[in-house]
Amino acid sequence: MGIFYLKKLKVVWVFFGLALFIILNSTATAQDNQEIANQLIQVADEIYSNTQAYNQARDAYVQVLDFDPDNLKANYMAGYLFLQTIQKERATPYLLNVYSIDPEFTFDLTYLIGRGYQFGLDFDNAIDFFNRYIELYNSEPSYDGADKISLELANQRIEECERGKEMVASPLNYNITNVGSMINSEWPDYGPSVNRDESVLVFTSRRQEGNINSNVFDDNFPYEDIFISYKQNGQWSRAENISPRINTLYFESSLAISDDGKVLYIYVDENGGDVYVSNKQNSGQWTRPETIGGGINTANKETSVSLSPDGKVIFFASNRDGSMGGLDIYYSIRDKRGYWTEIHNIGPPVNTELNDDFPFIDYDGKTLYFSSEGHNGMGGYDIYKTVYDSAERKWITPVNIGYPINTPDNDISFITTLDGRKGYFSSVKEDGFGYQDIYMFTIPEEIRKITEEEPEIVKKEEPDKKAIRLLLHVKDESGNPIDATVQVRNNDQSFLAGISKIVTGEYVALLRNENPTNVTISAERDGYLFHNESVTIPAMAEEEQVREFNLRLRKLETGTSTVLRNVYFDFDKATLKQASYVEINKLYQMLSENSRMVIEIAGHTDNIGVKEYNYDLSYRRAKAVIDALKTKGIDPSRLKAVGYGEDRPLASTDDEREGREINRRVEFKVLNIRN
Repeated sequence: MGIFYLKKLKVVWVFFGLALFIILNSTATAQDNQEIANQLIQVADEIYSNTQAYNQARDAYVQVLDFDPDNLKANYMAGYLFLQTIQKERATPYLLNVYSIDPEFTFDLTYLIGRGYQFGLDFDNAIDFFNRYIELYNSEPSYDGADKISLELANQRIEECERGKEMVASPLNYNITNVGSMINSEWPDYGPSVNRDESVLVFTSRRQEGNINSNVFDDNFPYEDIFISYKQNGQWSRAENISPRINTLYFESSLAISDDGKVLYIYVDENGGDVYVSNKQNSGQWTRPETIGGGINTANKETSVSLSPDGKVIFFASNRDGSMGGLDIYYSIRDKRGYWTEIHNIGPPVNTELNDDFPFIDYDGKTLYFSSEGHNGMGGYDIYKTVYDSAERKWITPVNIGYPINTPDNDISFITTLDGRKGYFSSVKEDGFGYQDIYMFTIPEEIRKITEEEPEIVKKEEPDKKAIRLLLHVKDESGNPIDATVQVRNNDQSFLAGISKIVTGEYVALLRNENPTNVTISAERDGYLFHNESVTIPAMAEEEQVREFNLRLRKLETGTSTVLRNVYFDFDKATLKQASYVEINKLYQMLSENSRMVIEIAGHTDNIGVKEYNYDLSYRRAKAVIDALKTKGIDPSRLKAVGYGEDRPLASTDDEREGREINRRVEFKVLNIRN
């Protein structure tokens, strides 16, 4: 089987090699762009049809559009596959291209456009396109194609958007931080779990480095393995494969680790999906996993284990016979002999007729967090909190823990720490290293206050304080308004504001910060250089405050250049700061969408040190950016690094804050766009 999947990987790389050959050959022979596009779309179709490597198929369809921007199939498939993978909000412009050319290209086109807007938090436009789909649905009641979406689901999406508008307009005060490169990789990393004193972290990764199996699965990702990290002097050690006694050549994922860090609960993809257990011996070796026993495992799927603090109750999810619908949350009680017995469905109001999964029982033994598709969320799985009322012997009505933890995408694997003030989860964010990363967050007081006595979220906001209104004007170099993907995000990435479009190129965002806050405003559009701008927003006040910003986008053409102002280095270092990855990821997206573009990354230093040393340091800084892009899959032949040392300062070097730190920078320049 390993050889089979190795061949799968080779097939994908053969297709990409063919695509690269077509592009390079086109430069040499000046073939007609339409002919090149036809060849590339065959490559994209082969990847999509013969593998499950949807990320690569998506990128291949995007590549077609460099040569034939109006290709309906390539635009549709690029948008469709963005919705199936990550960065789902990027589906919208491709699907809108289809809609502008042929609104009837597929029956579900307007529904898919609505989904793209929903994932991008543009709820008003999402509702508009969902309503257009409903009108189409009602006008053609006899249509029965495979691309027909149920009326019930379309109406559900509208309800999710209405709730999303409310939640994004009142974000909760989470502080979300990427746990860093010692844990996260450029591959998917997810499912974190920590022991009681937070000295051990286990998680699941599909990384290549350290994986037991050097081959890949048929989605072109490595297999799942379980990794472990230890906290040393307040810092996480570099994560390593937990043990070949636990991980095999195929799929293993971590579910939970015990309070003392000596018992590991594992999901094994056998018998429909079962829970296994491994114990850490005194020698430090882990035992080979064995089935958890009792009546927990069935021929159906069992997942997402969480143990009560005293170890006497286990919560898990299963779709066994008798479930209310899909996955339900169950619990089992350990008897005096140590066996799991008395298995019960936790029932309403926790379980619903849709999927309810990923339970986590807090250290107080009565607070349960879980993810659900069936409660009042803003799309996909949202995370909820409920508390057991021991007097009434029932769980209180679950409460959505709010935005920005919850989004229109799937939000899962939420755990807390002993003090109840912070926790961990996995997510795809702009400052990430690749796909899913593991993040740490603080839990705001509004959520911690939810008890059986106080079942509602208590807002801190004073009723007479008004949100700050940001008016954002996106224009091209000639001053003409143009549409773009616009975002407003805290500089610490703790929340992403909801954006509403007024007219072409005009957007509004509402911020409800109680203290002055630094935010980054960004705008992106295909064929243009992205724009990032950091500004300080005042605190809310009794009078409405309006701030206006003009965001100018320049076309990507030979000679276009800009300073990458949000790529940072420490003094005398060529190591990227974590905050740099927002900008790096935007640069990666731009290069992915413009596959014929060749760029220069120029490094610069401050004036401290020997001049020759600074030339070398500036080159290494440029190379650090290029290495990050190469890691994400950008062809090295499209990237050139140069170092200018201290020769081209942007600001005075008299002090660190205003001068030298700004001069430790990189710049981006388009060298060539291959014909």
